[in-house]
Amino acid sequence: MDGRVTATRVEPYLYIERCVRVQERRERQEALGRLFVVRTPGNTSSPEALAGFEFALQQLGVGLFVVLGHTHCGAVTAAVDGSVATGAIGGVLLRIHPAVFRVPRDVPDRTSAIAVENVRIAMESLLTQSMTLRDAARSGKAKLIGAMYDLESGRVAVVE
Repeated sequence: MDGRVTATRVEPYLYIERCVRVQERRERQEALGRLFVVRTPGNTSSPEALAGFEFALQQLGVGLFVVLGHTHCGAVTAAVDGSVATGAIGGVLLRIHPAVFRVPRDVPDRTSAIAVENVRIAMESLLTQSMTLRDAARSGKAKLIGAMYDLESGRVAVVE
């Protein structure tokens, strides 16, 4: 697909909400306009990301949605370490805190476990905040998947 076609016709089959740090290899291999990708720090759900999900579903007919976390996430690490931030990044860290509180302190490799839990919470949040996405998921029109990208191996694992 060339730029002229992309400018007038976008037909993504997959929506990915992922952290700003990660660019999965598949993104680089896909033709322009085939993926709808939204980058959010710590793959946290924001009103803008939620609007992206709904737009992709309602206007573009996307049926597969992925919340993609990753290993060694700086935003998750900052939330785990108790970093205090102001402004917008402070809001991002606040959205990660529920994952920090859900994972017990004695869990081995706790920061990685929190990153996985953060993906689950992002998915829950999307389904709670968007009646459109929730209804589409219930009816089978849309599927929401959580996944973790391993920065070292380049592999993606589904989050159950």
